[in-house]
Amino acid sequence: MPTFTYTGKQESGTEVSGTIEARSKTHATHLLRQQGIWISALKPHGAASPPQDTVGESVGRHWSLFYGLWPIMAGTMGNFYQQLANLYRAGVGMQSLVQDTAARVGSARLRRILLQVAPAVSEGEVLSRQLAQYPQVFPRAAVGMLRAGELTGNLDELAGDLADEYIAHQKGWWLVAAAKLYFSIVVLLCVLVPSFPGIIGHDTIQEGLAWWGGYVVSHVLPWVALAMVLFMLYRIVWALPPLAGVRDWFDYYAPLRGTLTRRAGLARFYRVLELCVRAGVDFPVALETAAEATGNRVMIGQLMEAAVRVRRGQPLYDALVACRFMTRETLGLLSSAEAAGSFDETLPRMVDQAKASRDGMAKTMRVGGLVSAYTLVSLAVLIAAAIGYRNIYESMAQKAGFTLEELIQ
Repeated sequence: MPTFTYTGKQESGTEVSGTIEARSKTHATHLLRQQGIWISALKPHGAASPPQDTVGESVGRHWSLFYGLWPIMAGTMGNFYQQLANLYRAGVGMQSLVQDTAARVGSARLRRILLQVAPAVSEGEVLSRQLAQYPQVFPRAAVGMLRAGELTGNLDELAGDLADEYIAHQKGWWLVAAAKLYFSIVVLLCVLVPSFPGIIGHDTIQEGLAWWGGYVVSHVLPWVALAMVLFMLYRIVWALPPLAGVRDWFDYYAPLRGTLTRRAGLARFYRVLELCVRAGVDFPVALETAAEATGNRVMIGQLMEAAVRVRRGQPLYDALVACRFMTRETLGLLSSAEAAGSFDETLPRMVDQAKASRDGMAKTMRVGGLVSAYTLVSLAVLIAAAIGYRNIYESMAQKAGFTLEELIQ
């Protein structure tokens, strides 16, 4: 039976180390937890530490200039991750898992990507590293989650978590899309309404309609076209991988959006850390792997520095205190869990709290966004109505041979 070398802490906080015989690393983790030992490092006896794979980095990069205009729908990605979880849970090997999933996805672009990486995965390459070559389709957070699943043997659980995230995002997208369509129509009408009274300023309706059509073509449509072009350029440029650092900086520091980004990143961080620790992954490696799952470079940088400090022997609280997105309350929970060896009890609760906080913030932002949009559109309607009424009286005065000022007097 294989022998494993371990270091860790007892529930009393006493540091221990030694060897244990077990069928596998997972079995060794289970036996040590039964003995009340919280594992900080576990590896086969006499084996060197495995080389670290750089999560989220890859030699090649494949991306489309116009992907921002036609991204793969979040619902499609959610279905892909759910199928991945189902097949992995069913025991399908990695060699055929990618091809089987490709045959079931609804997006032709996603199917093409999966078929392109399938040969490398069949030859033993890591799936997450292959998918990282397509950053527009598989962002850093998703790659980090998949990498953690491969490292811990819990790919089905983390793929299922990704499926839930994407499907929730799709539901929110439909709500926002419906609101965008409604507000766009209202705003367009607000732009057109002030020019309607110009129709009655002509001798016949035909002349008035002809004037109005020319006015719309010469004065309204150019501005509408410019707004559409600028919006499409924004979609194209903002989705480019070279701007990932700018997007991450904006997502982290922007008001409200930054709060949601930090809460979503922490939910993924705690979830991955929980699974890594449960699987007996060395704690600094667990921190690095969980850091990648946050998906935001600002958060990743701070957590990677914390992992370096943990490797140097600093207590967890001192190592993480420089991570500005963590509250002292959460730091205290992690520190006490480290001292008591109770991460398996503390982290699941922190995951639930972080997810609830993330979902609550997302709901608040949707409601707040709708209220703000209704307020702005209502103001635009009032302004358009006021201008429209003024133009009505001006057109009536001109048709009667007066100016508007003379008519008022």
